Amino acid sequence: MGLAAWLFPAEDALAANAAGTYGRLHYPVEAGRQISLLILGFQLFWDVPMTFTSAMYDPVMLVHHVGMLGCAVVSFMPYVQYYVPFFGGAIELSSVPLVIIDIFHPKRCAYTCMCSKARVLTDDHSHFGVLTPLLCPGPHSYQDVADSNPISAQANFFMRVIFLLSYLAIRCIWFPVVVFTEVLPDFLGELSSAANVSAAAAPIIGMLFILPLMFLQFYWGHLLIRQAIKALSAPPEMADDRVAKPTEMV
Repeated sequence: MGLAAWLFPAEDALAANAAGTYGRLHYPVEAGRQISLLILGFQLFWDVPMTFTSAMYDPVMLVHHVGMLGCAVVSFMPYVQYYVPFFGGAIELSSVPLVIIDIFHPKRCAYTCMCSKARVLTDDHSHFGVLTPLLCPGPHSYQDVADSNPISAQANFFMRVIFLLSYLAIRCIWFPVVVFTEVLPDFLGELSSAANVSAAAAPIIGMLFILPLMFLQFYWGHLLIRQAIKALSAPPEMADDRVAKPTEMV
């Protein structure tokens, strides 16, 4: 929905863009409103509450979820609804390979492995962790499952590569390009023409949300690259002893 609305904008989005800075920041855009409603629901009833559980607590993810919640609330003013289809929808294209990896990952078979490393594996909610093998000894280990079905293992590895490349291309390149060439110029343009403090508040709040979220994309991209390098460079004899640190990204 978000990707389609961004690449093929409806009439209200076209009108907002045609109106310049004020239109892109203040005009209502129905696709943006609907996506903001979805984000609001996810954050209030799933992401934020689940982040406080012991298994999924991560202060970085909490910052991300609260930031997304704040963005959704601000958009109902209406504000920046024109950009919501991109930041709330189009960039999620990078998550499609991740979903496929998570569904068909050999770790699903590791629930029967009664060892400490298997518990790390089955409790791992990491989306980054799929880039590095989580191994445990025994007949039901990740490696045994992968070796028993080489086609599945190859497909899983291929999807990991696709996820890494798509994440870097979409979230570490496309995301900041849109921020620096479209969003920030609009915020700074409105800020420079603000007649009073009240008028300046909206673009300042917008920048306080978008910039940290952008740097989070860089941070996660750095983690992905580091794990990929570690997975490719580790000696084969060390593979069975390597366990990725659980990290979550949503």
